[in-house]
Amino acid sequence: VYGPGEDSARFTIAALLAPSGRAPNAFGDSTLIRDFVYVDDVAHAILVAADHLARSDQVPRRVLNIATGKGTSLGAVATLAAEACGAPTFHHDFRGRSPAGGYDPARLVGAAQAASEVLGWRAQTALADGLSRTFESL
Repeated sequence: VYGPGEDSARFTIAALLAPSGRAPNAFGDSTLIRDFVYVDDVAHAILVAADHLARSDQVPRRVLNIATGKGTSLGAVATLAAEACGAPTFHHDFRGRSPAGGYDPARLVGAAQAASEVLGWRAQTALADGLSRTFESL
C-alpha cells in the first residue's frame, strides 16, 4: 500500500523525494517485483467489504487480498516516481541484486481474483497516477 501520509522511509516516498535531495538516493534491488496498490483503492475496498457484510447473511470464508494483482519492478517504480516529481532524467541508485538466498522474495504480487469475484472490487488507480497524487501531497 502506498500513498499520501506514508512514512518517508518507505520506498515510494523515498523514490519521490530523492530527486530533490530530500531523501537518500540509495535503494536495494531494482529487479524485485512488488504489487503497489494505492491507499484510496484500499479504503474503497474496505467500504465495499463492509457494505457486502452488512447485506449478507454469511461471512465469506475466503481470503480476499486487496491488491492490484500486477507486479512492477522497483526499478520501474523509481522511473515512474522520477517522472511524477518532474525529474524524468533522474537515476535512482540501486545497489544491485539481492544475493541468492536473500530474505526478499524476487516476486511478491497479491492474488486479487477473490476480491473481484466476491466484492466486485478492483484497484482503479494506475501506478503513475497514484505516484503523482502522492507527490502532490508532499
